[in-house]
Amino acid sequence: MTEATARKDVTRDIWREDLQPEEAICARTIPVLEAEAAQLEETLAQVIEFAYFWTVLLNYITKLEAENRQLQAQLDENIRAKDEARLGTLELLQILEEACPPISSL
Repeated sequence: MTEATARKDVTRDIWREDLQPEEAICARTIPVLEAEAAQLEETLAQVIEFAYFWTVLLNYITKLEAENRQLQAQLDENIRAKDEARLGTLELLQILEEACPPISSL
């Protein structure tokens, strides 16, 4: 084993006269910041995908609610028409009963 290999971790931290402090700081922090930026971009992409999914889902729910309101209005109208038809039938049966004598009296 060479002496350089034996002290490889130590040589990274040894100050060199030609190295400016800003360069040393950048050399250590830029890779860390780039990794954090990549992680944040990945997280942001997931958030955007999640937000898009929820937007599509909420639009679909809104559409279903509007369709349900329309169907409920149609159902209410059908019930009202059925009730009116039933009342009309009862009125006709009463008129018929008054106009024709009961079969038992014949």
